[in-house]
Amino acid sequence: MYLARLLCLAAALWSCVVPSREVLFLTLDYPPYSSEAMPKKGAAVELLHLMLEGSGFEPKIKFMPWSRLLYEIAEGRADGALLFWPEELKKVDVLTTSPIFLSRLGFYIRSDEQRSREVRLFAMHKKRVCTVRGYGYPLELADAEVIFDEALSDEVNLQRVAIGRCDYVALEKAVGEYLLSQPKQLKLKAKVSWAEPAFAELPLTFAVTRAKSDSDALLLALESGLARLRSQQRYQQLLAEYGLDQP
Repeated sequence: MYLARLLCLAAALWSCVVPSREVLFLTLDYPPYSSEAMPKKGAAVELLHLMLEGSGFEPKIKFMPWSRLLYEIAEGRADGALLFWPEELKKVDVLTTSPIFLSRLGFYIRSDEQRSREVRLFAMHKKRVCTVRGYGYPLELADAEVIFDEALSDEVNLQRVAIGRCDYVALEKAVGEYLLSQPKQLKLKAKVSWAEPAFAELPLTFAVTRAKSDSDALLLALESGLARLRSQQRYQQLLAEYGLDQP
């Protein structure tokens, strides 16, 4: 009922002549969701443009490290950001969209250990897990009392597990599959692979800076655009094109 009222209000707003306003969204290098190296800058960036099409808001994207992104959002220097895990939302005061993607977080291991290595959390006590410094991993991972072995990137961690520097890489399946699909990683793809099951499935959302005067209108435009794309099946097509999961 609430969403229906939002959509009716959006239709009324769009029937008026509204001058476009540029809105700045911050994101990080997070392929296949967002990356300056990808066509259309990744799934999240492409979807953002589609969601705001015809709304009067013109999105501009700026890439930066995650720690700086959180600071910029806290200071109100942008209109929004892509993408947030639930744990990361606790660090900022923002409005959030409905879930956009589903993040399946689990482990990559050496392919020759697929049959022998246990990947369920109850068996992970004191196992060495490659993680990325500054990422907000689900609490379940820390509760399993694993040893966090931090590095600067997921790509580095995939290389480390391949040579036995750690036992597991904690990584989203969508991200891992994208990284291993790159031509420069063909040798690595033969050595490292995803192991079912995922230990967490988390919604990923877009965020809108609460302090902006038109933050409610921007959030409304995003939600209305998402509903429109779903009804047109364009949202489902985009997820299929990028190999992503629907929440």
